[in-house]
Amino acid sequence: KTMEGNLSDLRSELKDPQQLRFLYAGFADKDANPQSWQKKMDFWTNLILQTSTLLNKFTFNLNDLKSRFKYDGLSPMGLPTVVEEMQRTGAAMQEQTFFADAPGWGGWLFSKFVKEPLQNWWGSESAGGAEDTTFVLTSSVKTMAAKIYEEHKNNTYTLEELAQKTGVDVEAMRILIRWLEKEGKAASFEVPSLDKTGVKLSSEPVSEVDTGIVHLRATLKKLQSQLQSMDDQMKKCTSEALRFQQQKKTREALLTLKQKKRLSEVYYKRMTSADTLTQILDKIEDAQTNQAILQAFELGSTALKNLNEKVTPEHAETVMDQVIESLADQSEIDDIISSKTAEISPVDMSELEEELAALSQDNDADNLEKMLANLTVVDTPPHATDVPSPTKPKQVAQPS
Repeated sequence: KTMEGNLSDLRSELKDPQQLRFLYAGFADKDANPQSWQKKMDFWTNLILQTSTLLNKFTFNLNDLKSRFKYDGLSPMGLPTVVEEMQRTGAAMQEQTFFADAPGWGGWLFSKFVKEPLQNWWGSESAGGAEDTTFVLTSSVKTMAAKIYEEHKNNTYTLEELAQKTGVDVEAMRILIRWLEKEGKAASFEVPSLDKTGVKLSSEPVSEVDTGIVHLRATLKKLQSQLQSMDDQMKKCTSEALRFQQQKKTREALLTLKQKKRLSEVYYKRMTSADTLTQILDKIEDAQTNQAILQAFELGSTALKNLNEKVTPEHAETVMDQVIESLADQSEIDDIISSKTAEISPVDMSELEEELAALSQDNDADNLEKMLANLTVVDTPPHATDVPSPTKPKQVAQPS
């Protein structure tokens, strides 16, 4: 469902004036009507989560929510209570709490996400927090972070590059990476020479290789940007040269083409460099994949070796001999039981044949009785009129 769809649902809820007053009014005492209170709380909590997901936002403050859900000039009066309940249930937490003691982010992160929010919040906290206090939607963060990890695990990026790949803004990506750090699935590190933050999506510690990858990616991105700019300049030179030629300004046209040629030479050199960097990054990725495969083989080999230490060929042969011996014993026991059973209860086959013949006769007699029982006998004699009259013999004339 789209953002507009969610807001359309909200507007349909608000067409009823009574429902509008109920949803946009403050929360009454919960003890007075617990079911009504919870229904209203669930409505606003779900709407906050759904619209935040559609907006790719994992943080909010009261001012954001009031603006988001403003209807006909009115903002929900119960939002502070909703935020307070979300904090109590763990659905949301204050940003400075979320980032507290975050490893690897340095003084800038502490200042931006901890010190400054604390200064804004200190002394002005109300039931749901100050209106500009930022909260993190923990359930949405957890879901999105897990998705990003599965799609990009065992890779290293700059923070900006990863944000661009996943379609979220940089600040939201910082929150997602912080969550993965808490779960031990990511590590962030500063690259002072580039003034960039690197991100490694792995449980492995950051190494020099990861720093090198970040440098390579940043250099490649810079080269690609330069190539795009130079390509635009060359197109512009071509266009200007044509315009000068149409204006009969041959000298200016030639100078413009000369400038284009110089740009073209630099362009192809840098394009070759960019291609080389791309190949190096591809080889690094292949090497990392090969390393992961070898590690899997190594683990499998170690596990198999440990199992084989417990099950030696000699032990396996002994066990199989015992199985064969046990089966032979079982077969011998079965034969003995069968023969002894025959001796205990001898059966005369002639008696059995006579019994079978008697059963067959009994069965034939039973079938005959059934057939006779199914016959219908008519006891009524035929009427006299129905009896044909005897035919008199004809007189034969005597010869005279």
